[in-house]
Amino acid sequence: MQVIAYLPAGGGLTMEASFMIRSYHPIPGVGVAGLVTQWGSGGLMASLVLAGTESNNPSVRFSIAIDGAEVTYQPAEPLIGDWHQAAGVYRVGDDAGQSTMELWLDGKKVGEKSFPIPEKQNVLPLSGFAFGVDAPTFTQGKTTGRVIDGLLDDVAISTEPLTPGTFFFPNNRQMKSKRQNFELKSDTIRTDFELLMAEHPEKLVRKLDFSWSNWGFGIERLEDSAIRLQRADIHFIELHGNHYGADLGYQPKETLKILSDHDIRVAGVCGMFSADNDLSSNRPIQRQAAVDYIRRELDFCAAVGGSYLLVVPGAVGRPRPYDQSEFQRSAETLNLVGDLFVKHGVKAAIEPIRAAEVSLVHTIAEATEYLEGVAHPGVAHINGDVYHMQSEEEHIGSAIIAAGDRLTNLHMADSNRCALGKGSIDVDTIIRALYLIEYNQIGRYVTPEPLGPGGDPYPAMYGNPNRAMLDEIVATSASYFRCREKVLTGKY
Repeated sequence: MQVIAYLPAGGGLTMEASFMIRSYHPIPGVGVAGLVTQWGSGGLMASLVLAGTESNNPSVRFSIAIDGAEVTYQPAEPLIGDWHQAAGVYRVGDDAGQSTMELWLDGKKVGEKSFPIPEKQNVLPLSGFAFGVDAPTFTQGKTTGRVIDGLLDDVAISTEPLTPGTFFFPNNRQMKSKRQNFELKSDTIRTDFELLMAEHPEKLVRKLDFSWSNWGFGIERLEDSAIRLQRADIHFIELHGNHYGADLGYQPKETLKILSDHDIRVAGVCGMFSADNDLSSNRPIQRQAAVDYIRRELDFCAAVGGSYLLVVPGAVGRPRPYDQSEFQRSAETLNLVGDLFVKHGVKAAIEPIRAAEVSLVHTIAEATEYLEGVAHPGVAHINGDVYHMQSEEEHIGSAIIAAGDRLTNLHMADSNRCALGKGSIDVDTIIRALYLIEYNQIGRYVTPEPLGPGGDPYPAMYGNPNRAMLDEIVATSASYFRCREKVLTGKY
């Protein structure tokens, strides 16, 4: 079946000439949509509605109302397991100052009423449904219904179907959907998620594991970071890969003690790749430094129970390529330590980063190509980052779905690289996409990493932290993400 309309939360599907899709009193097992017009210059004004029932519901009522006048119709026969099309039609007033409302069901007029032309010229004709004897005539603002299938006809009077998503009116002026391309992709993900929720609710029981990347906390003590995360009810951490030499970095025993005291487990380690340890460098000494660094981090990651090590194919902060061979050098160098990933049971998670920061591997597709170039079973996973994805991908949700089982960690930040909810990133679509790839499993993490804007974020590692600001960023991000997840999964 083809989906032609979906009822988005918190608003409507905006159409040309101010048309808007809305939901009317949706209940479990019922899909509803309405098309509400605004006043125009003469002619026929209409409210079109699609309704489908999946069970015997004999008390369905259809209605059209404007400025206190109303026409209502209740079918004599139950509507069972089929789609029905209703139209509330408002005909602009005649010379006598009278207007007419008509109610149509499946191409037949089932009721009408004449009434004086409303004095307020911004009044909207509304069509709606009521389910149950005591239900109101129509209820706006509800957003839990969904349209599974249907066709819009010429104001639902003609029985000849038109192309889904296309709207015609008696003046033969064609009104086409003006949904933007990214919105259409989001609509597809939304619809697939709703179908998943309806058909396999058990797949939404386990929630996404929420972690946090701590390298943006600067040089504060790990214990202070753990206290902050515990206060925000965060129980996983992505640790800063700070083993830049044999004598540097977190020590496993001390690290596990601190985290255990605050009910936090290690999700993985964020590998840090600069010009000093660049897998793609044209200087062998720097590639060797990258290999040695990965060895140290794998030892540490395995010792503290981490499931992945983030790897960047090139230096972060170096967007200009060395030459045309850096992809090959990087892949061949990482292949040298592939056996160590297998030995330690740690996933190599390749992170695509925006072109403003690195010279190679910017998208999920390019990360997949890179994995194929490394050609080692120990290097088979991806670390996504929505901040970079908003610059490089056509659509973040679609890219997540394309990553599929390869995705083992997802860095999060809002559009301004600040706390979630403080920018314009479509968090809902991201959450839906993650559930669609069954990301809510052990060993897969959603990990905020809000670092603020800039081409080289590494200075954040060395700064003295503003603790009050970090407390706010963590608390806000965790609260916002969990709220959106609860809303979407019906657990709010």
